[in-house]
Amino acid sequence: MPQAQEKAFVQRHGDRRTATGPVTFPLLDSDFNIVRKDRRAVQDRHRENLKLIDHQSQPIWSTTELHLEFNGRAYNFDKTLGEFVIGRSKTCDLAISHELVSRKHVVIRYLLGEFVLHDVSTNGTYVETEDLGQLKLLKQKVYLYGTGIFSPGVPINAKTATPIRFICS
Repeated sequence: MPQAQEKAFVQRHGDRRTATGPVTFPLLDSDFNIVRKDRRAVQDRHRENLKLIDHQSQPIWSTTELHLEFNGRAYNFDKTLGEFVIGRSKTCDLAISHELVSRKHVVIRYLLGEFVLHDVSTNGTYVETEDLGQLKLLKQKVYLYGTGIFSPGVPINAKTATPIRFICS
């Protein structure tokens, strides 16, 4: 039987906030606004370059091109992208040889007018944008916007990281 994904939501009660699960920042509050750890400022998700996808999420705006860069190689996609798989297996579209990268780690699809990065790994994927900072995904999806970096299995600032740069337009 598949396990339900754990999500940390914060519910507001006047000026107090109570957590209904383990709290890691950034997180989404009950109004689906992003709450950052620094001063816990609430930022409207429509101004961010990245947002978590849940069953109620809709795309913010349409993107039609995705450009990925990894180890000097460029990968360009448009809205005809079916599926691009990143992982340790040689059968993946982009094979990364690292012990913390799963055989099938990340799947990128074009869905409802936007590029969606879906972590399907054991160790998670770290995504960083200028607006949001670094976010760890574990069996979660994000819409890709603007520019940023993601690293399968290893934090982006680690020496053994395998960062992949992305640009969406």
